[in-house]
Amino acid sequence: MAELIQVTAPSGVVFFTSPALAKAGYIHGFSTRLGGVSPAPFETLNLGNPAIGVQDAADHITENKRRFQCALGADDYQLFTVSQVHGADVAVLDSDVEPRLKMQRDQPQVAEPTCADAIIVKTPKFLAGMRTADCVPILIANEQGNLAAVVHAGWRGLVAGVIGHCVAELNALGRDRNFLGAIGPCIGVGHYEVGPEVAAAFEAAGLRAAVTDGPKPHVNLQLAAHIELVHSGLTNIDSAHLCTFDQTEWFYSHRRDHGVTGRMLSVIGLPA
Repeated sequence: MAELIQVTAPSGVVFFTSPALAKAGYIHGFSTRLGGVSPAPFETLNLGNPAIGVQDAADHITENKRRFQCALGADDYQLFTVSQVHGADVAVLDSDVEPRLKMQRDQPQVAEPTCADAIIVKTPKFLAGMRTADCVPILIANEQGNLAAVVHAGWRGLVAGVIGHCVAELNALGRDRNFLGAIGPCIGVGHYEVGPEVAAAFEAAGLRAAVTDGPKPHVNLQLAAHIELVHSGLTNIDSAHLCTFDQTEWFYSHRRDHGVTGRMLSVIGLPA
């Protein structure tokens, strides 16, 4: 297991990459909030709006996405996201995606976007992305270089088994079962206090090791994601021991900023 690597593009866009995924040739990255055009409270590389409340301008987000993709070397890739619902559904992004799935491109939201919390990509020049602002972003790909996925895992998704569902779908789609994983920045255990019902849900899901006991339980989301990846058969897992709540300059945090904040974007595409 290796630490994620910080990359600063000439444009000033800062993101993190996985050594294992980079070695396999995948276009990928976990964004930060550095290098964009959005004003406060979304400064600066905001890649998505809160569901309600104060909103960033759509043209700011579009320009930030363009900058992020250029920094990744993916300016000629088509970016796809979905409507994230904190569940365990997996969408498959392939060559007939436009007639088959109503996905969001680098455009305003469509009327009926696909609801999912994991996207599998198996077509060149397609980029799959998930937005986070405390939840865990996870990238998964095979060593062969022809099958990859991005996962959004909040506490509900983790206990619902979104990671396991995604890996099972990857196993069904490809012969290469040697998967690489990368866990991106998320809220740290010290800032993720939960109620007893959430702690009980983690225990029921076999994730007791991720719960810290005390007068008020806390959950280690990164550890829970790592456990789920290991249970799914992965052994090569890169990670970032970075807390979105603590590192205000680097990351957006829904909990720290009481919902008035931007979104990071974690993306992956097949090797060019």
